[in-house]
Amino acid sequence: MKKCLILLVISFGFSKMFCQINSNSDTTMLLVVEKMPVFSKKCFDLKREDDKYNCTQKAIKEYIGLFNPHLFSNKCLEGNIYISFVIDIDGSVIDVILRRGIEDKIDNEAIEHIKKMPTFYKPGLQRGIPVQVRYTVPISLK
Repeated sequence: MKKCLILLVISFGFSKMFCQINSNSDTTMLLVVEKMPVFSKKCFDLKREDDKYNCTQKAIKEYIGLFNPHLFSNKCLEGNIYISFVIDIDGSVIDVILRRGIEDKIDNEAIEHIKKMPTFYKPGLQRGIPVQVRYTVPISLK
């Protein structure tokens, strides 16, 4: 049984619909939810949802910043690797997918780095129910 939850976000007079169906299960995976996943207790303890979101975004960037591609290749590589992953209903990182890569060895190490990301303190919520939320992040090589 496929479910689709459509969120209408009205911003500056524009309407946008966000929906992604996980056809392998009854779980609806969303790109935008009422409450986005929260990375840590430090972020969760903040009062405003915007502050929690910004704290989580910063924490994800800091974690990604720990990836050092020069440990895996002596080539001088530049560019972006794009990786997609899902925060599951228990906060774990699942379904890590390479969207665009640079070099196989570096790409595989970047995927492994994301797979080792700590479990999020709180999953995304829609109408008070935990839901899967997909992220796509760039890893910049300079």
